[in-house]
Amino acid sequence: MDKSLLTRLSAAWAAEDVRPAGPASSDAIAAFEHRHGVSLPPDFRLYLETLNGAEGGRDEMGNKETIAFWHLDEIEPEDVGGVRVFPFADFLIDSHRYVIALSPEPGGSTPILIRHQNGSLIRIADSFSDFVRAYIAGDEDILHGVRAWSGPSA
Repeated sequence: MDKSLLTRLSAAWAAEDVRPAGPASSDAIAAFEHRHGVSLPPDFRLYLETLNGAEGGRDEMGNKETIAFWHLDEIEPEDVGGVRVFPFADFLIDSHRYVIALSPEPGGSTPILIRHQNGSLIRIADSFSDFVRAYIAGDEDILHGVRAWSGPSA
């Protein structure tokens, strides 16, 4: 992820009067990785180091998509059918959660999925960057799991 994508995300939030929480510290990120035995992918790490969710975290749904972006300190792992995922945002007060499957290995696959309240998981993006692009574009099919992610469009 390059910083321009985060600049676009920040601008999309600003248009909806949503302010970023502000950077998570390197120490907080390292402690999170150590505590959970994971390695954050570069795009998700840069997001946390730059924006770190919306100012109101889980309680802020100020955007048109009614998606609340959480702070690092609100992210805790969940076990969903034997798959360990980390929620980083939710839609409409937990109607569904956006989760990232983190790997213990640097460079491992870190897809973005929707976790529905019934416990089902739907893969919606191959990376956090792909999720952010879909969010900025307002891609309702991806944001609400209407169609599964099949990779970048031509």
